[in-house]
Amino acid sequence: MARLLGVQADELLDIEESRATPSMALMERTATLYGVSPSALLRGEAQSSPATLLFRSAEEHRVDIGDLMRGEDLHVLGDFLVCASEVDTLKSTLGMPNAEIPSLEPEDLTEPEWQQGRDFAERTRQLLGLGDTPIPSMRSLLADRLGWEIFFVTPDVLSPSIDGASTIHPRPAILVNLLGGSASWWRTRATLAHEMCHVLVDSRQGSRPYLISPEGTLKHRGVWTLVERFRGIERRANAFAAHFLVPRRSLFSLVSGTAADSEEAIHKVCGHFGVGRQLAIRRLGHEFKLSTEVQTQMLAREADKSHCSEHADADVEIGLRRGVLRSLVRRALEADKLSPLRARAILRVPMSAPLPDAIGGGPPMVSRAHVERTQALRDELR
Repeated sequence: MARLLGVQADELLDIEESRATPSMALMERTATLYGVSPSALLRGEAQSSPATLLFRSAEEHRVDIGDLMRGEDLHVLGDFLVCASEVDTLKSTLGMPNAEIPSLEPEDLTEPEWQQGRDFAERTRQLLGLGDTPIPSMRSLLADRLGWEIFFVTPDVLSPSIDGASTIHPRPAILVNLLGGSASWWRTRATLAHEMCHVLVDSRQGSRPYLISPEGTLKHRGVWTLVERFRGIERRANAFAAHFLVPRRSLFSLVSGTAADSEEAIHKVCGHFGVGRQLAIRRLGHEFKLSTEVQTQMLAREADKSHCSEHADADVEIGLRRGVLRSLVRRALEADKLSPLRARAILRVPMSAPLPDAIGGGPPMVSRAHVERTQALRDELR
């Protein structure tokens, strides 16, 4: 923990045993690591935070979570939980409806995991009345229809080794790492569907309210044993995403009369269902029982891998404190249900800086000269 916080272990021990007082900066860093606000940390709410439960799960599996991810990544992931909580509070303050969670009863993991993932995908489509039709926008389905929160960051903020994360507490929320940029919307769609499975099935179990999804194939995820049967859970979520985005009946109808291993079939699946080449080949290979060798050859073929950059799921707001959180802060300010000081705290705007125009603007609460005088006085007292 000291390593993740950037302090010496003895210094942290002194604070824990009340022999020293932490700085405000260390308090904020500690709170973010546990996915709560500093005030929530002081109230003891970190004990039940999803991030804390994940730390405990890793410890039970004798995994040093600091060896899996950089300290910076854990703080970004913790900040995701903080922002999800802020959104929940703001929506409650504004009297907005709760999120909808389709009543898909969680089941114990069974093998083969892909079959359970397929069954969950088909039942979810039925519960949502989607039939076998393509999904125009995963973002709209989750955010607008179900009321889930979606946050987007980029690999310069969160390590490329992490594809996404999700939580169900205090409301369903998903974090997407835009590894290919926002223009790679087919990847965003797959990540959203993958995390959707975690929220619907895995997060509803008390021991797994928060899951992190690493990037890459399961062959390279051996050390990611953060929760019980992690690899099986990831396989099931992968299968859910594939079948949710490309339902089997529609797939058979679409490629009827076309060779399943042809470029024409791949192109049809990508364009009709809004998925990437790899997922299209995986679905064709599974349903038409193409060998692993044939699928490898299909993936290796030189082909036009480009997608149109204009898509509903390419239109995203990047940044944890942009998009929905900034919009809700603006609404709460306009409704006089949020003070400018609290707005600054939520959006991490210093008192010496003006509020963004996107939330109505506003002058600094203190001058830059006042901040400099205060800092000088603090340094002198030390």
